Amino acid sequence: MHLGDNKWAITTGYKGSRIGPDKTLVAWIYLDNLNVTHGAPLAVNKSSGDTFDAIVYAERQPKRWMAGSSFFRRTQDAVPGFEEKETGKLIQLAISYEDDGGTAKIVIYRNGDIIGNYTHGPIVSWVEGDVEAIFGPRAYIGGTAHGWVIARVEDARIYNAVLNEDEIGNLVEDTLAVGPNRKLTTTWSAIKHR
Repeated sequence: MHLGDNKWAITTGYKGSRIGPDKTLVAWIYLDNLNVTHGAPLAVNKSSGDTFDAIVYAERQPKRWMAGSSFFRRTQDAVPGFEEKETGKLIQLAISYEDDGGTAKIVIYRNGDIIGNYTHGPIVSWVEGDVEAIFGPRAYIGGTAHGWVIARVEDARIYNAVLNEDEIGNLVEDTLAVGPNRKLTTTWSAIKHR
């Protein structure tokens, strides 16, 4: 899927079980422009209001990834982080969210390596009929897409579980190396390209 200015996609009609509070977002992408900001190759978004979690590029720090969220409720800068310096190479990004007594315990990965982890903000869930997966913008609120990333998405997944470092490191794009049974949210009905 090619993402860029006014080129993005959104899912509709999710009919699966609740997503979260534990979850892992995973995307394999080719980043095609280092100088865009605020976009996400994958976001999970509440249809009815401003609540999202996303793999966000360059919103608070140039050329760096972060766990984006509404009003930065679950967001801190990744330490040590990773600064992107080249385009056109396949990279895997993953962010896990674990319920730690109502607070979000977040681990950010790039190509299987941890580039940040912290515990911050309220953990959230999404339910059937009030959730979208978004590719390109970091959020879709009130009919408006927020942010862009210029990239090609090879594969993107939302796991309804916290994947650990070994599981993330063993994932392979365009396969389901971790079985979807009870982990992968698989009941989206349609994807709309914008």
